[in-house]
Amino acid sequence: MNRFLFLFACLLVTLAVQAKAPFIDPAEDAEHFGSVDNLLFWTPEQQVAGYRNMEKLAPARWVRAGESPLPLPERPADLDTLPVLHEGGNMTLAEFLESQSVVGLLVIKDGAIAYERYRLGNDRGTRWISYSVTKSVTSMLVGAAIHDGYIASVDEKVTDYLPRLKGSAYDQASIRDV
Repeated sequence: MNRFLFLFACLLVTLAVQAKAPFIDPAEDAEHFGSVDNLLFWTPEQQVAGYRNMEKLAPARWVRAGESPLPLPERPADLDTLPVLHEGGNMTLAEFLESQSVVGLLVIKDGAIAYERYRLGNDRGTRWISYSVTKSVTSMLVGAAIHDGYIASVDEKVTDYLPRLKGSAYDQASIRDV
């Protein structure tokens, strides 16, 4: 299961905005909101402010936390100076996060938080829209469910697990198909 957590950690919070992103004080986010109708063309400032406030800009569906979440222990490691090969050159992990406008990075190793960094005005409690990261998390969870025996294989029908989809376009789709 640790390999799944590592993959999850590498993908979960590593969300970068498209251009060089600025630090924006969260108290000033509303000054930078863009129109949701023009989302694909938001400026870096609009991305930073908007992605952490999507529930204020568009309809949102809340998923409540469980009643007794499991704690995630912390065993910090200083990875800031870890060498990263990027575009033929070397830089540190901290320099890479800066150059790529990475908003946050969480590394989980052996079931514990090893490295956690947030940037551009974000912190551990900041919400951030996940977009396609959700696909990676879902794939990780399906892999874990197969590993643990809850799902036999990706060739099973989606409707075996989500019967309300019977009769829809997903009626004959396998887990692999979606």
